[in-house]
Formats: sequence, structure tokens, C-alpha cells
Amino acid sequence: MDHEDVPFDCFHSYLFVIRANRFLAMHYHKKQEWIALTYVRVKILIEDISSKERKEIILYEYSIKYSLIYIPPKIAHIIKNIGNIDSSIFVFSKTIEIHGDTDWYEKCRCESNHSICASMDR
Repeated sequence: MDHEDVPFDCFHSYLFVIRANRFLAMHYHKKQEWIALTYVRVKILIEDISSKERKEIILYEYSIKYSLIYIPPKIAHIIKNIGNIDSSIFVFSKTIEIHGDTDWYEKCRCESNHSICASMDR
């Protein structure tokens, strides 16, 4: 699900810190997002909620080619820190967070062994 960059002309951003071996829970939005790694390394699992097609992406802090990951609307995503220390990511969107925009996927809170979370193991 690579995406050619579109110009940002008023965007909203969030900085998230993810503890070592922890997740940002599986969810999706009605809006589009772009994710950029700022520190260490993460694994991103994305799944089309309609077709169930999955793709796994690993981002490293010192990658030769830097990636900005595009997440289209209604594409579920979970992000795991696969480093031994805290990781951080920036999330960009063209709109602010709107109440009701985020939905949990498969009722997952990523503390249990749900099938989608188990697939995130190293």
C-alpha cells in the first residue's frame, strides 16, 4: 500500500511513544493517515477490512531509504515496537481527530492472543 506523496496544506500530527515490545492497538479510521518512524524500529501490520488482504512493513531508524507509510481510510493497522527500547512515530492526517472516527478492529486491545496480534510476533 505504498503511496506517492501528496502535498500537505494544513495537516494535523500526533507523536506516539511505543514501549519496547508493546503495540498501538488494531484500529482503523474513516480518514487517511501517514505514518513516519522517528526512533528505533517498528513493525506495521495493515489489513483491508473488506478483502482481509494483509501486508507487513518494518521501519528502521537507520534505513537507507526513508518511508512515509500511507494508510487509506478503513484500512486497519497495528504498530509494534520491535526494538529493545522505546520507539516513536509521527502520524499525520489532513484533518483533526474527530470523535467516532476511530473504530477497533476485531475487538482487539492487543493484550490477548488474538490471531492478528499473534501474527505480529518477531
